[in-house]
Amino acid sequence: MTAKIDFYEQSDLDERIKIALRITDAFITCPDTLGETVIHQARLTFTPEALAELCLDITKWSTQKIYVAQGTDGAHVLPRSEDGVSFFTFDEGGKVAGFTATP
Repeated sequence: MTAKIDFYEQSDLDERIKIALRITDAFITCPDTLGETVIHQARLTFTPEALAELCLDITKWSTQKIYVAQGTDGAHVLPRSEDGVSFFTFDEGGKVAGFTATP
């Protein structure tokens, strides 16, 4: 599924999902790439309420992007593997408890 999402334009995902991913990509990375074609597809595929919900969900789940862009997210203090990856650790209740350099 991750590969399908990473390469959604070439995947067998439903066109409705691809349209939502196009909106998400534009919203998060380059808003100026949200062209008339995607806007037209979105309006034909989703209700105004569904589009509003999608945009609110994207905003909710990407609030950290502001901190990443400003370099104030604290990533430089996290333990990282040789590949530069930091892994979540979880407590017994399944909540994030910290970070480690090893999985």
